[in-house]
Amino acid sequence: MIEKMMLKWPVFLCTLFLFIGLPWVSSHGEEYPDPAKFSGPDACGSECHKEEVAIWKETRHALTFKEMETSEKGKEIAGKMGVKRPKTADECAFCHFTRMMVDAKVQVTAGPTCESCHGAGRDWIKTHGDYGGKEVKKADETPEHKAQRLEQSLKAGLIPPKDLYLWVRNCFSCHLGHDEKLVNVGGHSPGSNIELVSWTQGKPGKAGTIRHNVFYTQGNPPAAVERRRLIFIVGLMTELEYGLRAIGKATQKDTFATKMARRVKTAWDKLQMVDKAVAVPEIKAIISGMPAIEKELKLNHSEPLNRLADLVREATKTIAKGYDGKGWEAMDSMIPYTPEQSS
Repeated sequence: MIEKMMLKWPVFLCTLFLFIGLPWVSSHGEEYPDPAKFSGPDACGSECHKEEVAIWKETRHALTFKEMETSEKGKEIAGKMGVKRPKTADECAFCHFTRMMVDAKVQVTAGPTCESCHGAGRDWIKTHGDYGGKEVKKADETPEHKAQRLEQSLKAGLIPPKDLYLWVRNCFSCHLGHDEKLVNVGGHSPGSNIELVSWTQGKPGKAGTIRHNVFYTQGNPPAAVERRRLIFIVGLMTELEYGLRAIGKATQKDTFATKMARRVKTAWDKLQMVDKAVAVPEIKAIISGMPAIEKELKLNHSEPLNRLADLVREATKTIAKGYDGKGWEAMDSMIPYTPEQSS
């Protein structure tokens, strides 16, 4: 049934996390982050990012640390999966927890933190916070030192807010990606009901939102409407990329495949609407390429689907870096949320 649905729909099934032994690896090839690479939220918030960390502490990312493992749903899923402690199980910890080295031992220290989105910080956090000397403040940093500092931080793994594709990818790797077994056997939801604009630009202090623009602005305002348009499009295309990789590794015509097919069809329909509203050559190329790849949408078909996913990824990266959302007013009605709605 699901294969017939996929051939009928121009749809890509979304991100899948798949067990393949140790180390645990997600469907898009990422190993569980090395605990020794993490510095923890205190390293970010002790001096420079106090307000951002304060905002984080009110979000689901922080609250899941205490709530996930003790919730009835969490216990039910763990039982079905044969997991005794979710905090020590890679399939749970990849999304729900941060593990780092404390006193030479791996310990679970928090839910998803700053480093879950911006990259494990051990190799870049000191460079990132050095403005030219111990007594030099950010406002006094020279342009030459700033350029060098940012270049070194990026090379060491920092994912800055401006690198839209990479941090959106981090969002979707958890919120739209779960292990097929975790869904079909454990009963885990096949992804959060994520809408990227509202989740990243929502009302500060509301559980679930993660807006923290205080380091660059006054009052932590939402991103400009042009930026929100870009976030919306990059989110849709990232969902499609992950879908290609997921369907190639999905093995069963069960809950995971069926529900994700329905969900991603909605995303695909939205992208078609965007294509009709605004002129973006990269989107046009993906849309026009769909008839040629429908025959590839099969279970256990990872190699050709990964090649197609790579094409989607490159198009998305080009859009994220090459466009600013200006002149895209025609798509504003498609975005189901504006910050004004949260006031």
